[in-house]
Amino acid sequence: MPAAIGRSLANGPGALAAHSGIGLLITLGSIVLVVRAVQAHSRVTIVTSSINLVAVAGAAASGAAFVDSGRASASLTMALLTGVALLCQVVNLYVLGSPRRGG
Repeated sequence: MPAAIGRSLANGPGALAAHSGIGLLITLGSIVLVVRAVQAHSRVTIVTSSINLVAVAGAAASGAAFVDSGRASASLTMALLTGVALLCQVVNLYVLGSPRRGG
């Protein structure tokens, strides 16, 4: 996987390099999100943030596989896992935006 990421950043078209760079930032942000959720002691956000991290990592692996093989199934897997990650983020925003009950 690191070879595919390096190849896409160094030798790929500009759009692919930007896509890979943004993906690396999203992966880093997902790691930070899990750490912050654990620090906040919020079970729902810990679970959804962890699922988000796994989905982002899976999407990155599928993207690297797509760069290597060009198979449509790798692209589909990347897209579906991105959808899972987005759904987890929506749940986090809803939970964290809800007013706390009982003071």
